[in-house]
Amino acid sequence: MRRIWLILAMFLGLAATSAPAMADLQYTLNQGGSVGPTPFKYGTVTLKQLGAGTVGSPFHVQVTVSLQPGEVFLTTGSHSGFTWNLVGLGNPSSITITSANAGLFNPPSLTAGSHGNSPFGSFEYAIENTNTGGDGGILGPLVFDIKRTGGLLLTDFSANSDGNFFGADIGTGCTFASGKWGFAATGVVASNSPPVRVPEPGTWMLSMAGLAGLVGLTMQRRRKMARA
Repeated sequence: MRRIWLILAMFLGLAATSAPAMADLQYTLNQGGSVGPTPFKYGTVTLKQLGAGTVGSPFHVQVTVSLQPGEVFLTTGSHSGFTWNLVGLGNPSSITITSANAGLFNPPSLTAGSHGNSPFGSFEYAIENTNTGGDGGILGPLVFDIKRTGGLLLTDFSANSDGNFFGADIGTGCTFASGKWGFAATGVVASNSPPVRVPEPGTWMLSMAGLAGLVGLTMQRRRKMARA
């Protein structure tokens, strides 16, 4: 019985140590510009690694942009809806974006370096808002997948020349009445802080199970010592 506990604890402990390799990267949209104070948490951008890394299923990335309560993604205005940079731009035609939710966003534009999101500089890629006029907003979250010929990793996302990783055009202090959104402030928010690693739920479970195994083994040893 003791050997079984030991093997279980070692296995789960090793599994828990693999957490960094499986963890998502999460950036905080902490720069407010004209929207509000800086630093402040306006939302998060979470990057999740997908794919098996094989020829038939190269690595790609799922992007989830979540805003704080009382904020929405704007679907009108002069700014780009959501922008980002990648290491080694290469050929824009090598990039494909799928599963963009909330149909009020236009198909992604992949023209290099032409997407300004003032005051946070220019970005290589963007999902543009529709600019249809009126007061438009999407509660989100915004979720989409990015694929690149040859594969795409979490570490391929980079800051622009202004030191910002992402930019999102949002409205804050939102109200909704008579079919229209009202905003206390509108503009772009961005992230200029390093990401943090966020373990997936399954990794947390492995870590907890590994800890439980170690605790059980320790208790069993103590009981045997007490009997002796």
